[in-house]
Amino acid sequence: METGEQLKRASCRFEEYLQSHRQRKTPERFAILEAVYSFSGHFTLEELLKRMIEERHFIVSRATVYNTINILTDAGVVVRHRLGGTAEYEKAVGMADSHFHLICSKCGAMKEFHDEKLLRSLSEIRVGKFTVDSYTLYVHGICAKCASVMKRKKKRLLK
Repeated sequence: METGEQLKRASCRFEEYLQSHRQRKTPERFAILEAVYSFSGHFTLEELLKRMIEERHFIVSRATVYNTINILTDAGVVVRHRLGGTAEYEKAVGMADSHFHLICSKCGAMKEFHDEKLLRSLSEIRVGKFTVDSYTLYVHGICAKCASVMKRKKKRLLK
């Protein structure tokens, strides 16, 4: 799905959420939503704040960004990933159920991957009377870069 279409659908969903929860539709909230949908992948709150101020020239407080990201998450237009002690975010509209995450246990690097067979398998899972509407899959391991470093260290120790 094209980024412009994703933003349009996310804006509609966000507006409906704000209206149904009797919250204000402020320019700041929608500017933050636009900045979120300008990222091509994962981002941190610090990266979002930096983009708002430096690239979009939209002065917004740290508190407003933090509060708005929570509302965007509740509205289902942003997904929060908790990786170790940090949180990363990504847009949700047009991205749901489409990719998984490989996370290096050593350096914390994260890479997205797609697997149609795995997607089909997950969509077929039934758990009693529980209806699955979304899922997140994190696969932890060692990335190639860290594995190479570990292998070199091991060789040095054996010499």
